[in-house]
Amino acid sequence: MLESHVDALIRDNDRAEAMAREVSGGRYTATQLLDVARLGTDSRDAIRAIKSMQAAITSWDLVTAARGNGQAWDYIGSKASQTTVANQWSSFLRTAGSPGAMTYSGIPGPAALDSNTTGAWPLPMSLGASDDLYLTNFGTNHATGTNIVLLVDVLQAAGNISATIVTSQNVTTTTLPRWTGGAGLQMTLEVTTAFGTATGIPNVTINYVDQSGNVAESTSAISIGATSLIAGRMFPIQDGPMVRLNTGDYGIRSINQVTFSASSAGAGAACAAILYKPLLMVPTLAVTSFVERSTPAQLGGIRRLTSVTQGSKPALGFFVLPSTTSTGVQTYMIETVWG
Repeated sequence: MLESHVDALIRDNDRAEAMAREVSGGRYTATQLLDVARLGTDSRDAIRAIKSMQAAITSWDLVTAARGNGQAWDYIGSKASQTTVANQWSSFLRTAGSPGAMTYSGIPGPAALDSNTTGAWPLPMSLGASDDLYLTNFGTNHATGTNIVLLVDVLQAAGNISATIVTSQNVTTTTLPRWTGGAGLQMTLEVTTAFGTATGIPNVTINYVDQSGNVAESTSAISIGATSLIAGRMFPIQDGPMVRLNTGDYGIRSINQVTFSASSAGAGAACAAILYKPLLMVPTLAVTSFVERSTPAQLGGIRRLTSVTQGSKPALGFFVLPSTTSTGVQTYMIETVWG
């Protein structure tokens, strides 16, 4: 019996030491961590205590605990209906509602966006030095059509790019406030003032810095078409709400220049270059249905919304792929926790 008890103590001690190495990156032993935390010496309590020091939301139990501790923020809002093009992506960042329309800074060097930007979904919590923010539930309902919604974190929105100028226009987006390496970030163009009939079918070329810091990257000349370029429409339509990058690229640190090959005849025709992080794509299966994600098993599980400790909080917004020429009024719900 004594031998069995000693073996159990040794196994518990080994588990505590292994957990301590994992949590501290190999820097501390279980004894050192326990001394800092001023905890007891019971080995099973040690294992539970060390796990709690991870300071990250990694399970639904921790979500429940965070909500119980008051570290939660839930918000329901809406966006007005806007005219869209069936089966083509539209941005609803500048659409009226609650929150209101987002505003874009002009080129060059537009201001970086975060949760304090006008029109971003409010995230009023204060994060501690070791806290991160997590999306735990997201729901959507549209009054019209069968639509797909993409929830995004908008890092840059560079407005006032003229569609009537055929020489390159400097965009020069500023330093990324989040996801600073650029990996996984996408870019797109959004019509801010409707285009008129173009001379021929115009192309657009975008120069950018990729995720590895290569400063001379350039897309191919991409056809944008010449019809239905109404306000809110996202283009080019080649790959949905994103611009095709060069082979081997999987992210963007900054957008340098945008060049149109032909001038739009529309007075004041203009667009904005959007740099964003895709967070979650949700289908709305039928008219007036409400689709939500409420467990880690649904639609990708828990999502971290901050990229680094004490990083800025995201400027949340929505892109929509509508099935008709209108979405009707849209209702959205988000639930978050932090820890």
